[in-house]
Amino acid sequence: MKNTTPSNSCLYTFESQMMGSTIQIKTFSDEKVLIKNIFRIIKHYENVLTVNRLNSQIMMVNSNAGVGPIKVDKDIYALVKQAKNASILPNSLFNLAIGPLVKLWKIGFKGQNLPLQKDIQEKLSLISPFDVILDDDENSIFLAKPRMEIDLGAIAKGFIADIVREYAIDNGIAYMLINLGGNIHTLSPNDMTYHKVNSHNCSDIAKTDNHFDGWSIGLKKPFTESEFIGTFCIFNQSVVTSGVYERYFHLNNKLYHHILCSQTGYPVENDLLSVTVFSNSSIDGEIWSTILFGLGAQEGIKVIQTLNGIDAIFVTRDEKIYLSQSNLSHFKLLDTSYHIHTFT
Repeated sequence: MKNTTPSNSCLYTFESQMMGSTIQIKTFSDEKVLIKNIFRIIKHYENVLTVNRLNSQIMMVNSNAGVGPIKVDKDIYALVKQAKNASILPNSLFNLAIGPLVKLWKIGFKGQNLPLQKDIQEKLSLISPFDVILDDDENSIFLAKPRMEIDLGAIAKGFIADIVREYAIDNGIAYMLINLGGNIHTLSPNDMTYHKVNSHNCSDIAKTDNHFDGWSIGLKKPFTESEFIGTFCIFNQSVVTSGVYERYFHLNNKLYHHILCSQTGYPVENDLLSVTVFSNSSIDGEIWSTILFGLGAQEGIKVIQTLNGIDAIFVTRDEKIYLSQSNLSHFKLLDTSYHIHTFT
């Protein structure tokens, strides 16, 4: 495989502005052609999945809400099906049909404000995931009610990150960090195991005695630009965070964030500031970070213990950090105003 000796190599960083974010690819070889192709892949799926371009496949589905089904590419159909399955789980905060409510609030965008209650109630009637009708034989999607809208913003980056990682593997890349505006996926040799890191920092790699000890990732301190609660090192995993500080506004001394509840129509209110999920698949990270956030710390911890291959870090409003036992030895606390708790 390429770039297999990072301890003796330079770390290259490639950036592009897409998906409303700064996209970063980090690797130990100067693979300009491969990186160019990766950015093309990201741009392609952004164009396919966005609801901000009239000719995107998802926008075509939305435009035909209440009219008729639209056939989409097989991979897009599979993504929508996975998103629907996650949306109809019991007590799931994840909802692929939440588009009308998102557009009403506009949180993080021009025109954000507190909607009228009557407008919220009207949108609630349009966001049932059960009204997203899928036809496996035709790869078609039909939104049963006029003015319904699919919004894949909660899963698109994970979908694209998984595709980029597989593309890198297919092209012989051994080490890579993919950062799609905060959605992180990593690649390192399969035989790598965790190593105790003597010192953690917020650079992108950790080494002991010139040995690659993983990709060093910072756990962001809520409502700060560049401060970290702590750091952890990962191999071959995705890291996805759902947090109230990502997009929000204040009105009359109250914070309104972008994680909306499909039952009330308002931002979720519980004891959490963020949930960070570690998983092999970035799509799984997107789905479970949203679901776990909606459950709150106590119920979320119960659920995470029933899931195979998924770990999480819960950060609460009273500055507590709940870690799964497997994450404990890989997490370095930087901000001592927070206190670590574990669940087994």
